[in-house]
Amino acid sequence: MREIVSIIFSLFFAPLYSFSQGIGSNWCFGDSAGISFVNSTVSPLITSMECRGSSVSLSDSSGSLLFSANTGYLPYFWAGSNRLGVVWNKNYQLMVNGDSLVGMAWYHEFLAIPDPGNDSISILFQIGVTSTQGLFYSKINPYFQNYTGIVTNKNTQIAIPDNDLADASCAVKHSNGRDWWYFVHNWNGHNDFYVFLITPFGISGPFIQSVGSNSSTDVMNIVATNSGNKLLVTNNFGLIEVLDFDRCTGVISN
Repeated sequence: MREIVSIIFSLFFAPLYSFSQGIGSNWCFGDSAGISFVNSTVSPLITSMECRGSSVSLSDSSGSLLFSANTGYLPYFWAGSNRLGVVWNKNYQLMVNGDSLVGMAWYHEFLAIPDPGNDSISILFQIGVTSTQGLFYSKINPYFQNYTGIVTNKNTQIAIPDNDLADASCAVKHSNGRDWWYFVHNWNGHNDFYVFLITPFGISGPFIQSVGSNSSTDVMNIVATNSGNKLLVTNNFGLIEVLDFDRCTGVISN
């Protein structure tokens, strides 16, 4: 049921990288499943993903798939690993260094954006909800060796005041059209957003903002309207909250 609600919310509060911009044109998820939205048509994708957790995929500006990634990778799960994240290239093959990424089998641990400072690199943000806790990132070059792809700077931890992060994250394009805002949410009875600004000069933050209701659960969801000026925050205790977001300043309010 939670997955169904998340899909419905995502349809109405889609991330800012919409289909028209190309990079959100292909969805890879579940067990070998996927959907392509290229050229205003909808068609199925058959992938190599074996996922019981988070999934994410990124395409280029023309809508061609660059890579996908997921947590809950079944072979690692059955082997008892506590790092279940993997990255696949556009041909659905495991990337060089694309194994054993921080991530378990939750729903919103992974989120990927293009690196504003390098057209060949993407940034994969990773939330460690259980086992390895905290916020991490890896950098991905999907063009390496004729699209074989390679993961670099794997599992780099980002310092934050409290590693008790909810299973929720979101990214919104900055109003300048180049940079990105990325944010995660604390829990344990708190209402703290940790906001990061991603520019060609790197990742800045966290800028801590205490907004909205306290959450006593790490099962949450954060999604943005396509315009990026509203955020929807939900949790499995019945919270449904709509907040304002300023794409110029990164301020969450109301």
